[in-house]
Amino acid sequence: MKLKFVREISEPNVSEAEIQKEFEENLSVLEENLQYVDSFVRIGNGVIDTLALDEDLRPVVIEFKKPEASGQDALIQVLDYYTWCVENLDWLEERIKKTKPNLLKPDEKLSGDIRVMVIARDFDDRVVRVASALEPDVKLVSYSFFEKSADEIGLTYTVILD
Repeated sequence: MKLKFVREISEPNVSEAEIQKEFEENLSVLEENLQYVDSFVRIGNGVIDTLALDEDLRPVVIEFKKPEASGQDALIQVLDYYTWCVENLDWLEERIKKTKPNLLKPDEKLSGDIRVMVIARDFDDRVVRVASALEPDVKLVSYSFFEKSADEIGLTYTVILD
């Protein structure tokens, strides 16, 4: 293995959609056996950026924020989506079965223990403290960018709260 310095990029021209796509294509870096279900899931109070399913058949609602967006706002938004999903678990199960029929066997039921994940550039200490005290389980993931080459930007992540 060769060690090499890379330069962190503070404000690259990268959209939220690009960040979301990269994480969706690599969900296993966030959590082993995390299965992608769908993107931009329209629900009664907004649009879930990414819906996934963990190995215990628990839905995972993932909210992404672009670099300049607030982690606090993202946490409030994802908790609002969580509440809707808890109140509409049957709809959520049907959506998963329709979108990815092989994720749930016919005799399996979706767990009502819904989890949330927020992926943003930064989280202030207050957001981390609040998230650690919440029910449901909240995972906070921060990301940063680095220059891979003249025309390629790298993305790295750190789990802040698990």
